[in-house]
Amino acid sequence: MSDQTSSPEELIFYGKEDEDVTSFLQKVKRVAFGQRRQRDQEWLVDYLETCLSGKALIWYLGLDEKSKSSFTTLSIAMIGHFPVPSASIPSALAAAAPPPAPGFSPSTSLSRPSPNNGDA
Repeated sequence: MSDQTSSPEELIFYGKEDEDVTSFLQKVKRVAFGQRRQRDQEWLVDYLETCLSGKALIWYLGLDEKSKSSFTTLSIAMIGHFPVPSASIPSALAAAAPPPAPGFSPSTSLSRPSPNNGDA
């Protein structure tokens, strides 16, 4: 049976298009679990930093401190920056996803409606 935790030499994330950032984050958590550090946010962030190289490390070094304040906020930032390859998303999961709401557009969903919206 193979060991589910990865050694630091094996666990490197470069930020390449074919890398799955979610798999990388799960591997970091598994290592932390093996060290009984899964709830230690500072340790997780520090460990994750040692696993970055190339584009991913350059991106991380330019990231604001608030985004590095916890593993959770860093994970959210990484998932937002490094797209998950579509081949990594199981077809059953993609098929189970609900369709977007009518009129939903990622570019407009975060903007506030204008005060005159609907008033003519």
